[in-house]
Parts: sequence; structure tokens; C-alpha cells
Amino acid sequence: MTNSKHILLGGAALAALLVVIQPTGAFADVIFTNSNTGGIGEINVLFNQVDTGSPIFGQIDHSGINVGFSSLTSQILQSSGNGQADIQALPSPGTTLMTSIDMVAAPGTAWGDVIINLDDAGNPCGGGQNTCGTAVITAIDNLGNPFTEVVLDNGQNYVTAQTVPGTNEYITEIQVQELAGENNPNFGWTDFKQPRVSGVCDLVLGTTSCTPVVIDAPEPGALALLGTALALLGLALKRRSLGSLFWCLPQKLLGARRIA
Repeated sequence: MTNSKHILLGGAALAALLVVIQPTGAFADVIFTNSNTGGIGEINVLFNQVDTGSPIFGQIDHSGINVGFSSLTSQILQSSGNGQADIQALPSPGTTLMTSIDMVAAPGTAWGDVIINLDDAGNPCGGGQNTCGTAVITAIDNLGNPFTEVVLDNGQNYVTAQTVPGTNEYITEIQVQELAGENNPNFGWTDFKQPRVSGVCDLVLGTTSCTPVVIDAPEPGALALLGTALALLGLALKRRSLGSLFWCLPQKLLGARRIA
């Protein structure tokens, strides 16, 4: 009877342990979702030009706040040109499989959430946004605590990591790499596309507080008006330059007539 009782207790304890270590959608104050969770005020990370190396640096939409990207597996990265971040790996960007990424907030800053997309067009798994193997996503908070979730399997490419409002917890880093021990020869993705963040804030030294940063992203209408204004200004300057050029030419070529 005693042995039987011990076996039953051992089984219950083992079952409880399995429940504790089963991956779930939430670990402490960071929630992982296998989707692109829109409507949370996310802002694009942009690059102003093609950049190559590890790390390379983008900027949160016209804010002057940098975001660093590097490889955890010694790959050389290359960003897209002007516009939304699209990061690939050398030697053949768009074909070479990226096997890791480390996305880091600028020192003294953090985010409330991060959305990433491991896009994969042409992977040996079959292409069409199918990541070979299992990708482990780790979010590191402002206190240095890591929260890990095995969230991306074959056929999945989006993940959103969010902190819980009011917990004084913010994300400062996102890491993606292969599940330890898996060693899939075709693991990876071809593009780390359009990472976005929201809840950008400045960490207050010596506390767990983070002061929100207001980022005024240009509205589409404002951008259109700005483009029109610049075009008109360019045309006016061009006409003025042409006038000056003609006036500098020998007057007999112009019939002694000034072009103003």
C-alpha cells in the first residue's frame, strides 16, 4: 500500500510538472501570439539606405531612435534600401537562408510590443512562407529577464510579443534561432520583413518606469502635399537656373534679349 501510494503521488507530481513546463501563449508578463496582431499602434522600422554587416541599424519611423539587427550565427546581414525594413543574409540576399536574428532597442529605450515576420519564398521546405524546422523566439525585458516561446513551426511566419500594460515591463530585445538540438539542414528563412514596434518609451534610470515617446509619423495626405510642394519648388528653381544660364550666354546668340 505504501509503495502504491508513493507511485500515485509520483504520478501526480509528474503530471503537475508537465503542465508547468508545457509551452503556453503567456510567460509571466510577455504574451506570444502566432499571428500579426494589428491595431495596437505599431510603427515600422525603416532604413534610409542599403546597409551591410552585423549589426546594421534601422530607425523607428522618423523618430531618430535606432534599432539594431545582428546575427546570432555569424551571418552577414543586408538591409533593403530606403523604406520599410527588409533584412536578408549574404552571400545571396533573398536566397541564402537566415538562421538567426537579434533585434535590439537603442540603449535606454524599450517597446511595449514587437511584431516580426520570417518570410520565406524559396525555402527547400517548399516555399511560400514555410520555415523549415522550429524557431525559438525569446523576448528580453528591461530587467534582463528572458521569456522564451517555441512558436514558429513549418507554415508559420508571424509572431507578436506583447507586454502586459501596468506591469512596468518592457521589451528591449527579440532573438530568433533554431530549437536547440534540432539541427535541420534547411532551417531558416529568406527575409526578416517589416518588423514593427509600439509603446516606444525611454527607460528611467534606477527605476522600472518608462516614459512614453510620442512619434509623429507623417500622414499619407501630408506626405502627398509635401511631395507636390517639393516638385513645384524644383520646377521653380529649374526655371530660374535656366534663366540665369541664358543670360550668361553671348548676347548676340540671344538677340540681345534677356531671358528672365
